[in-house]
Amino acid sequence: MKFIKLSSFLAIATAITFIYLSCDDAGIINNNNMSFTFKNLQNLDTSVDGIYEAWIYFPLNGYISIGKFNISISGQPVDPSGQPITFKLKYQVPDINGALGGLVTIVPPGGGVDTFGTKFLAGPKTSNNNYLVFNVSMESDTILGSAATQMPYDTARYILYNPTDSISRIGYKGIWFTKDTNGNEASLTLSNIPPNRSWIYQAWVMDNSSRKIYNVGRFSSPNGNDDYNNCQGPNLGFNKPGNDWIEPDCPPGMPQITNLNNGNYSVFITLEPKYRAAETNPFFIRLFSGNISVSAPGVMATIPNVTILPTATIQISKN
Repeated sequence: MKFIKLSSFLAIATAITFIYLSCDDAGIINNNNMSFTFKNLQNLDTSVDGIYEAWIYFPLNGYISIGKFNISISGQPVDPSGQPITFKLKYQVPDINGALGGLVTIVPPGGGVDTFGTKFLAGPKTSNNNYLVFNVSMESDTILGSAATQMPYDTARYILYNPTDSISRIGYKGIWFTKDTNGNEASLTLSNIPPNRSWIYQAWVMDNSSRKIYNVGRFSSPNGNDDYNNCQGPNLGFNKPGNDWIEPDCPPGMPQITNLNNGNYSVFITLEPKYRAAETNPFFIRLFSGNISVSAPGVMATIPNVTILPTATIQISKN
């Protein structure tokens, strides 16, 4: 059985953050009565997303796993093989009441037994009669903090314009998150995500008929470039998130975008784990989503805010 130990120093000279230990002595398993409830967690594609893992933090022992799990298509927690799961503290501690916090991570595809993963939901301990309760969310300062708190109230607007086109900038082959055709002012109110966090924004366009999804780009700040400029023309784009589809047969194997103004496209923005590199397969956390408005080029339109961030509660018997 496995646990992770946080240590201020080691006897050896090499300092590390986490130590993974294992033990096959079933006699020391602490089968505290546990429950795991959640809202808005969804099934993970294990080949793309990985798998969830839940943890309890103890000051002297570090993070101790209570199990890897997924959410079934029917909405129930299951173990990695798809069977019903019983969450158990995998390593006995002297005093269960010494627990300080709960955590849910996402272990990337191919992560081994000792892979800690991306921090997803976190929260401190509270006490409720005979139980320890850990309400975990993305609003924890260890995840996204105030940026997550603000997300349900953020706004998103865009213009249809293709500034990188050498023939005509005034067209419908591009979408940009800026307030006007000068591209100077951001039209997203999303908070900046610090570079040391494991999450990033990503924008997408979808053809509603074919269900083909086009990557617009990833970004940590609405006031700067995204990381994707494929298919653009020879001119400079705006210093804001957005993309043009000017080059022929681009992206390869996808239908060419020629007119985002035909009433057949939608646009959405997701919150993505940074380790994920799926350019046509968005993560399940959508912040904004809506059909692209039929409007004149350069006229700002709004995307509805649809943010519902996941939360979970871990409850452990004190006895």
